[in-house]
Amino acid sequence: MFDIGWPELVVIAVLAIIVIGPKELPTVLRALGRWAGKARALAREFRGSLEEIAN
Repeated sequence: MFDIGWPELVVIAVLAIIVIGPKELPTVLRALGRWAGKARALAREFRGSLEEIAN
């Protein structure tokens, strides 16, 4: 989808540690994980509603 490989992920991780800092990184990652979970649940609910309407 985004065509991101391991080298790019390492660069992103290093930049995140530098910008956010190692102390705040777990808190930020936890918040991002919650946001991603909510977005996934919303997409699943939307898809289910569309399938229900189609049937």
